Amino acid sequence: MNAESAFTGPNLLVMAVFALLAVMSGVLISGRGSWMISGYNLASPAERSKYNEKRLCRTTGVGLAVIAVAVLALGLLGEQLTDVGFGVVAGVILVDTAVMLILCNTWCKKR
Repeated sequence: MNAESAFTGPNLLVMAVFALLAVMSGVLISGRGSWMISGYNLASPAERSKYNEKRLCRTTGVGLAVIAVAVLALGLLGEQLTDVGFGVVAGVILVDTAVMLILCNTWCKKR
């Protein structure tokens, strides 16, 4: 699958995904979206007490904001995006996800 085949239709769907990710990121950055963090909202109260909830929400929100910007870049560039550019955006999303997971499991834990 190359970049041209991924975005042959209207970019309206990509922009809707960006808007949804941006709203979710805003809720998380405000520190009020812990219910959106799957592993956290399903954890027992004892397990939740090991994490700083505001820090966890903000870390996840910033990571989601980076992914939202990457999706926006895909939507704006559309068919002009080369295979290398598509790979770079995919790499940014993968690295951001890895960094977000590491930070959530280290920096967000209470000491």
